[in-house]
Amino acid sequence: QRWDEAEAMLDQSLAVFRQCGDRRKQGATLLNLAKLRAVRGDRARALDLGNQAVAILEHTEDAWSLNRAHEFVAKLA
Repeated sequence: QRWDEAEAMLDQSLAVFRQCGDRRKQGATLLNLAKLRAVRGDRARALDLGNQAVAILEHTEDAWSLNRAHEFVAKLA
């Protein structure tokens, strides 16, 4: 149940960050969603979300988060 709550909160946050146009926070939130899906055993969805995070973070100046996203995707690939 708590995983469901966490995912719902992250989905809500992602919607707000998209509405505000905050790409850095969108990428970070997608990465957190990817990690949550990985923990829950949904590797394919985790990889998809991780790749989405990379694609968004590549258009920001947040090198640290981009590196984290690349590392996460590499571990799942």
